[in-house]
Amino acid sequence: MVANELRAYADTQSKPEANIKAIQEALPLATKYLAHSRLTDAEFLFSPSQIALACFRTADEELVDGFLDWRYDQVSEENDVPYGILKAKLSAIVRDIQLLVTQGAAELDLKKIKGIDKRLKSCTNPEKVPGTAL
Repeated sequence: MVANELRAYADTQSKPEANIKAIQEALPLATKYLAHSRLTDAEFLFSPSQIALACFRTADEELVDGFLDWRYDQVSEENDVPYGILKAKLSAIVRDIQLLVTQGAAELDLKKIKGIDKRLKSCTNPEKVPGTAL
């Protein structure tokens, strides 16, 4: 997933007259949202590149919208769309992912996460499994 975020980072820089400073400032925040996305169902529902794009858009909406406008303006034929999807459909998907990631991140409870992590570690400990040689 990180590779897709780096690709989105590189893609936004390919725009002529790209605001490199804004892109670099958005990267740490986008990475934070990417970490939040791992705690949601996003990766079961959407492609990694769409999640990465949504994380960048959550970090800097104007930057990503400007990039997508430029990218889709480069298309000469309707059959040759970037990313294999129409802009309206991609925008709707990105908004859905943003909602999922931001709501999922707000609902996290650190105590619950630590408890689940502790139970998972004990489940994977071979000493605790009946019938093993340990």
